Amino acid sequence: ISEPDAKDSDEENDDISEPDAKAVIEGLPVESVSRQAEHCLDGAEMCMKVARLAAEAAGSIRAWPQLLQCGTHLLDSAHCVTEASQSVAKCAMAVPGDLLPLLERIKSAQGMTRQAVTATRDLMRCTEVISERGMKAAELSNRLLVQSKDFATTLGAVANSDSMSDFACRALAGTLSGLAGLARDTADAAAAAAVVVGDSQQHAQALKDMLDKLKHEEENAEDEEKDDAGEDKETADESSDDERRETPQTRATSNRRLLQKLNGEVIDLQKEMRGLIVGNPSLMPEVSVGQKQKIFTLAKEVMSQTSWHVSMIGLKAAGIPKDWETAMTAGVELLKSAADWDKVANPSMEARVLRAAALVDAGLLQTMLKEILEQCLVIATDAIPPNVQSQVQQEFKDAVNLLCRADLCKI
Repeated sequence: ISEPDAKDSDEENDDISEPDAKAVIEGLPVESVSRQAEHCLDGAEMCMKVARLAAEAAGSIRAWPQLLQCGTHLLDSAHCVTEASQSVAKCAMAVPGDLLPLLERIKSAQGMTRQAVTATRDLMRCTEVISERGMKAAELSNRLLVQSKDFATTLGAVANSDSMSDFACRALAGTLSGLAGLARDTADAAAAAAVVVGDSQQHAQALKDMLDKLKHEEENAEDEEKDDAGEDKETADESSDDERRETPQTRATSNRRLLQKLNGEVIDLQKEMRGLIVGNPSLMPEVSVGQKQKIFTLAKEVMSQTSWHVSMIGLKAAGIPKDWETAMTAGVELLKSAADWDKVANPSMEARVLRAAALVDAGLLQTMLKEILEQCLVIATDAIPPNVQSQVQQEFKDAVNLLCRADLCKI
């Protein structure tokens, strides 16, 4: 490549970087995450009020009908908390990936100052905190969802009873109090994640301002060195500007190429990190029993959705698959996305949970996924064609083997 071509390529990359960095900062879902966090807090406050009313009603004469009514209201509020907190968790855990184009500009920055280095460090530290708080909000949200389902099942079993003993009433009031406390913890975790998302936008804006300042200083220095440029250079610059004038279609193509390049670089970095850990596991801190339990609890909740959908086939309700193959296909596609280590650097939150479980203990994850497949096969009816069942089963096993491949078991 000749020198003028290389220069034009650098200038084109700069033109792409600045709008992308601005779009990244403006695209961070700060306002929507804040609104969802407020919904979480409002729902949790309503859960606490209902729990207090249930505790007061437990000792009254008509305690049982009032407790049933309180239980229904609390389930509605807990559902609102679950939905809003899951939205906050997904957005928060996606923020570090959204900030990659901005951090990519650091590679081409010249004359990095101490302030720019500090701004970069603050942003990277903030992304780590976002991931931790997003994971915590997701974990509490899933726990709240599971306990709400269990409580709804229990409440449905005793809803037709006209009265219950004082002990049963006090026990139900205590259950409502515990569920309300979990909803409050979930809302607090979602609010903490939302705060860090707002902080990340401020740190990203500070880093962008630093990088823009460095670039302008570099451009001014180059202009001072080239004051003697002649008329030929001005004509060449005008021609170059016309060539670089992009249409929306070419801009979209350039952005797509940039994202593919970033995806490839992150994949290479992930491969290198996994290789280092396999060669020297002491580089990573030891995973505690509690951390491993949390990760596999989330992984089981993610994949249990597949067996739950299979068990609900036949019910005419929104979101319920129409047949066994459709229900299983969603789980297989999720496994394939998580198992695509060498092509997708930043898959969905559910796929990232499965990847984390595979990195911690690939053998245990493989066993858990095979048990879920066996559960789904037991539920399968004779109406399913054998070839369809065999094909789906083989695709499921192939995806599990790729996700829990042999080199991960050494980590």
